[in-house]
Amino acid sequence: MPRPSWPLSALALSAMLVGLAALLTRLGLMGAPAEFDELYHVLAARGILETGNPTILDGQYLRAEVFTHAVAAMLWLAGDTDLITARIVSVVAGTLIPVVLFLWLARAADMTVATIAAAFAILWPQAIIEAQFVRFYAVHVLFFLSGAAAIHLALQTDGKTRATLILGAAACWALAVGFQVSTAVGAAGVLLATFLLLIARHIRTIRGRLITASICLTLLAIGLGVGLATGLLEKAVAFYRWVPDHAAALRDYRTFYFDQLERGYGPLWYATPILGLLALRARPGLTIFCATAFLSTFLVHSFGGMKALRYMSYAMPLLFTIWAIGILEVARLMLRLIPRAGPAPLAAAAFMAVALVTPFAQRSLTLAMGEGL
Repeated sequence: MPRPSWPLSALALSAMLVGLAALLTRLGLMGAPAEFDELYHVLAARGILETGNPTILDGQYLRAEVFTHAVAAMLWLAGDTDLITARIVSVVAGTLIPVVLFLWLARAADMTVATIAAAFAILWPQAIIEAQFVRFYAVHVLFFLSGAAAIHLALQTDGKTRATLILGAAACWALAVGFQVSTAVGAAGVLLATFLLLIARHIRTIRGRLITASICLTLLAIGLGVGLATGLLEKAVAFYRWVPDHAAALRDYRTFYFDQLERGYGPLWYATPILGLLALRARPGLTIFCATAFLSTFLVHSFGGMKALRYMSYAMPLLFTIWAIGILEVARLMLRLIPRAGPAPLAAAAFMAVALVTPFAQRSLTLAMGEGL
């Protein structure tokens, strides 16, 4: 596994600064009025403190029960049961997401890429919102990202370290799937990316890769045939396309996520193919890993029935990684015009230029100040 060229103390200090910046953007909405869905966890957490079970009146709220218990523990520690205290669990998770992304990319890429990606994660409007509400979405993103990072790092090591990373990823995803069943979609994308990288590493000949592809397609065809014969495929498609009545209008809105990203990131979203190609040239393994996982998740969610921006949150750090690598490569190309500047300052300037011409940064700062919800 490649090791950073900077001291561990510098890495730790940088991670702390990332966490501090993330925290400062995730406090402005703490006093916002309660959303209806928040009350499920708040009331169930109070029920845990009173009865030991997540009770609400005569029933129990069992969805994402681990999160509800975490909220109950926070209420117990603080000695208070108000809404702001209950939101602290999400604030902690939302603050740690940029830190985990930074530490992963500091190891897998370099400090500049890690810093740019972390900046995207800090100035991420949807994450700022999710980090200040008593719902499990921020925690879900944290555990999914931790698992994906562990899988990628496992590809770069061996022995006990690899086994530990894989077990850690499995534990993170097991927790994540308890929050959102869509974790299976993202995990499948990460495993597909891992499979492609392993084929590229261990099967060098075109003939060998064609044989491998043929075997995979044959197994896929057999699986589809069994699914059709048993009726499991029909049930799976029905589950995939199901929506409640209140969300029926979005069921066939297949460009929903494309349009949301266009609205939030404007020119940067349109520049993604170019940045992706630049990233692929600079860091092919990491780019293939992130692009495969993000694109597969993006497409599956786009054609599914249920749609909301929060359902794609767990895949966004992968997109931020591609953007970060691509922006650094743009900065390196600019070095030919400004040879004395250095890639890191130029990359910082490029990120600031992107932030100025796209809506996400202004939206994030507005939310950080407690406005614009």
